[in-house]
Amino acid sequence: RADRGSSNNSPLLIEEKDDSDKQLYEMKGRMGELGVTQSGSRFLQRKLGKATPEIVEFIMVELGDSICKLMTDQYGNYLCQKLFQCCSASQRHYLFTKVSKRFLDIACDKRGTHSLQSLIELLNLPQEESLVQEAIEGKIYDLAVDPQ
Repeated sequence: RADRGSSNNSPLLIEEKDDSDKQLYEMKGRMGELGVTQSGSRFLQRKLGKATPEIVEFIMVELGDSICKLMTDQYGNYLCQKLFQCCSASQRHYLFTKVSKRFLDIACDKRGTHSLQSLIELLNLPQEESLVQEAIEGKIYDLAVDPQ
């Protein structure tokens, strides 16, 4: 099965057998693009599944600017769910501040709603709960009437 936007010459093509950290670091600056392909999303999910805190931090920073797009993408939303599970409280806080700007758009998207629920389920600190309250303030009606 072919990935969206990939071909045999694509720099985003992931070698399934070479799963080294070196390969991950070589993708610096391209992880947002990688996360929207099936093989790229799966590769990054595998890396997160066995990642050290340093690797989680690296991936989180790399995906930070693309997080809203990834949360609503057919492959990226799975990557985001895995990332949220692997993040520390401070990392989740960082990501939620990125997401809060587009909270309503993500919540009303058929894929985004799942990744957003995954993030919200993991929030457990009073500061994190305050962020959710701020993000939904004035949007309750829109959220209530949306079918997602």
